Amino acid sequence: MILSAYAALAVAVLAVSAGARWWLRRGAGRDESWTAMEVAYLNGGLRLAGYACIAELHRLGIVRAAASANLIAVRPSAGLPERAPRLLSAVRNALRQPHSWQTLTLDADVRRVGAALGTRLVKRGWILSAARQKRLRLLRIPGLLVVGWCLVWLVILAMDFSAPGHATLVLGLGVIALSLGVATVVVSDVPPATRAGKAVLRRARHDLKDRTDGASLMARVAVFGEPVMWKADPEFAKHAQAESGKLTAHPRFFDKPHDRFYYR
Repeated sequence: MILSAYAALAVAVLAVSAGARWWLRRGAGRDESWTAMEVAYLNGGLRLAGYACIAELHRLGIVRAAASANLIAVRPSAGLPERAPRLLSAVRNALRQPHSWQTLTLDADVRRVGAALGTRLVKRGWILSAARQKRLRLLRIPGLLVVGWCLVWLVILAMDFSAPGHATLVLGLGVIALSLGVATVVVSDVPPATRAGKAVLRRARHDLKDRTDGASLMARVAVFGEPVMWKADPEFAKHAQAESGKLTAHPRFFDKPHDRFYYR
């Protein structure tokens, strides 16, 4: 009876946490129209959005990469396409001076435009704000409290392990505590993208699945990641320090310059 009661409590706590997680990650709206910069930020944060810009600037002949891993605008005054994204312009302006990828992301204008882009995605309901991400992690507290209570009784019962039934209780409580602890961490560890954001990504991948024309290079990098740059120009991708494999994981928490927007 004791083990059944604790198991039922563990399941109830986990069900409530999972339900709250599902509700908090629902996103908003059914509008799946997207731009390359929005999808890039949704897919890989400021890093991927920046690389989508670099790929486009290279395609336009405005930027090159040196073997020293520095990027530089060889035609800094060249015109950009009509209605070019603000981040594309910010990256082009920053590259008037040589930058590596790491120093480019520290440029004040690039970070400011990136923060505004992230804020827009929060308002569209595609990514969770920093405040909501932290709120999601509070969902682990009830589960961890039950785990702690199980461990307390496990220690108390283990002190008299030879008593009738104590061995079964100790082993059972240990299994419940371990299972609930792992499940609680899994439930509370969620990506920033909401379900609405994931739907936008699926739509974008479907829209670009069969497109390989040069005009879609920025969008393809945004949707499919930096490996697209290696397929288009391996030498440039190498010197630009683009990832050749799996997409870099989207940051769990955004940088401090972003947080001050998300907490509003």
